[in-house]
Amino acid sequence: MTIDSVTANGLPAAIAVDETVARIDLPRPLAPRDSVTLRLRFDVQVPKPFSRFGHVGEDYSVGQWYPKVAVYDDLGWHADPYHYFAEFYGDYGVFDVAITLPDCFWVGSTGVFRGAAGGDNEIPLADHETARDSVTVHLRVLPADSLRGRWPRTMLAVETDLAPPGGKDRGPLELMRDQGARVRVPRGAPVHYSYSWVESESDSRRETDAAGRADPLRLILASRDTTVVDTIRALAGKSAPEDSLLPSLKTLRFHAERVHDFAWVASPEYVRGDTTWNGIAIRALAYRDDQDRWRDQKAFTVSAIRFMSAEVGPYVWPAFTSAESHVGGGAMEYPMLIMNEPDLVSDLYEGLDVTIAHEVAHNWFYGMLGSDERAHPWLDEGFTQYMEDRYSDWKYPRGLFKRRRLIPWMSPVRDFLYDENRYLARAYARDEKPIATPSESYESYAQYGVGAYSKPAMMLHTLRGILGDSTFSAFLRRYYRDGLLRHPRPADVFATAERVSGRDLRDWFRAWIEGTGALEFSLRGIDHHEIEGERVAIAKVHRDGERADPFEIETTFADGARERRTVYDVRGENPVIFGDEVRVTKVVLDPKHDVIELNRLDNRSGGPPLRFKPLIDFPSSEAMTFLYGPVIWQGRTEGARLGLWTAGRYLPSTDFPDGVVSAGGSVVAGTRRGDLSWSLWGGRRVGTLGARGRIALESARDAGLFRAGVSTGNLATASGRRHPFRTWQLSLDYRDRFDLQPVDPRYWSAGRG
Repeated sequence: MTIDSVTANGLPAAIAVDETVARIDLPRPLAPRDSVTLRLRFDVQVPKPFSRFGHVGEDYSVGQWYPKVAVYDDLGWHADPYHYFAEFYGDYGVFDVAITLPDCFWVGSTGVFRGAAGGDNEIPLADHETARDSVTVHLRVLPADSLRGRWPRTMLAVETDLAPPGGKDRGPLELMRDQGARVRVPRGAPVHYSYSWVESESDSRRETDAAGRADPLRLILASRDTTVVDTIRALAGKSAPEDSLLPSLKTLRFHAERVHDFAWVASPEYVRGDTTWNGIAIRALAYRDDQDRWRDQKAFTVSAIRFMSAEVGPYVWPAFTSAESHVGGGAMEYPMLIMNEPDLVSDLYEGLDVTIAHEVAHNWFYGMLGSDERAHPWLDEGFTQYMEDRYSDWKYPRGLFKRRRLIPWMSPVRDFLYDENRYLARAYARDEKPIATPSESYESYAQYGVGAYSKPAMMLHTLRGILGDSTFSAFLRRYYRDGLLRHPRPADVFATAERVSGRDLRDWFRAWIEGTGALEFSLRGIDHHEIEGERVAIAKVHRDGERADPFEIETTFADGARERRTVYDVRGENPVIFGDEVRVTKVVLDPKHDVIELNRLDNRSGGPPLRFKPLIDFPSSEAMTFLYGPVIWQGRTEGARLGLWTAGRYLPSTDFPDGVVSAGGSVVAGTRRGDLSWSLWGGRRVGTLGARGRIALESARDAGLFRAGVSTGNLATASGRRHPFRTWQLSLDYRDRFDLQPVDPRYWSAGRG
């Protein structure tokens, strides 16, 4: 972007540009409560998709395309340079935007459409939105006097944006001089068309507008049979090459109030679906070739807006558009407009729905609250991610995986569990930043994704568990209502939560927001005693870590009755006493998963929770999953070998590919010799060896060899990095070859007795 000139109230103003920040020095001081009108002339070249701005062919995604005014408030100027991890902080205002572009482009944008000059923005309807019945439009043409009553020798061709039946290619429609042409069009649907003057195969000339630009589009909107009479006034020059003709232009005007940014998308391939909900005009845009795969976009958008309105507060703008768009990866939110990458549609996961829900939620926290995402990214991303987790659990209680009928045993794929796993991986790797970290201070996207998205979502999840559903919902709605269009800050979150709940939450928020400490608690047994003639059961609860989140403990008695207590912030041993007249049979810590802690395998009596699944499953903190499957082997010497393998991992991640706890083994039988082979192995993270420290044990008997070993090691990297890394490993192996028959005699022998 280059800024050519600036005027202030009509007078030239000096401008100094430092990369993505421009300073304008006014020719005269601005008095308190006074105002100034700035006019800027600037140029920007639309690149290939980069950071929410760009184009792929004729498909344009236009965000961050104009000089945005920095916010001035009680903290001074927020003249922050651009950073990939955050948006520019903007203030609310009124936008009147005029977009001039070729007539064939259709536009979705922030704001509401206020009219067009030279064309229209009647975007074609998607096929599934088009009326099933049709009407006949009789087209007739009169050449203008400038054409001296001529008529093309070959034909006057009519080209429309109607999809040919069956998806087949078809040539243009011929319009006869006397009879005209008849076109069947869907009732009430916009249909655009243009004319070509065909003298011969080598001489085809396009119609032009008054400015001599080619292919002005004409519009049909017919609800009944009708006749349309057009006048062709001018044609492109006979010698003009097709690709040298400038297109006919139109100017579209949009208006938006109480927004802090303006963005738009444009493509000649857009088709639309429109609806209204609660007075909001909702539009879904998709590329024509993708419309079948994107046909649910409108319903997803309505569903998300309805959910966010109920959970947080009313949507205050009059319109909303969700568009398929190339944004450089993922999706992007702007006031009243979201852009979604074409590859979000999946046959395996409900990726499009939850992504739309995420971007819709941004319109509450980024859009209508307008917090400073550069300084406090979690106020937008964290609340938004939490609402996405809530939405996906509400709408898809069985998980986001679409093919459960094919894999019925698969554990639910949940956004919440994904965020929890992502946070715990960074906590175990000791490579996270406090939630309070500004956007530019994160050293990697892995850190940013946790500190701005996943960890704040886990904090809000825990806060809901502490306050209870009704109190937390009241807090969320009050925070939205008090902060609407006011740029709330973290202190507003804390104050609202304390005011609504009546609790002192300062220390609780401080531990989550400013620290990186985690919580870990465990059940270390149940003792049964008799105290003063009364039988009691004592649950021995132990808690470690820097955070002090209260959690529930649930006891189940032999008669099926259950009792719950709350364990508060006492570190170390916490004996919890229950009456034991009816014997206690089971104790579970945090039974509703209200609290986020490092290891949930030791939260219950009777051993760790285990899941056994064939071949594939989605990992979860709630249990250690053991996958299992068959072993089938055919060898020249040993013949067929058949058996079973299993491999268990708890919280696997890129930092801990085997999980923080792992175990497994196999047993295989040979059909020719009848020999039996087996293996057992296990390992776990050991933090005293380093953040990724690990110790592992292995034992196996196979093909005449018994082996056993122990290994330990660690991998260390710089903060926020995976490379370069330093690693060390120590191992001790014992091997005993007790049978030489399975081995190659060229390399093994019994030796000398």
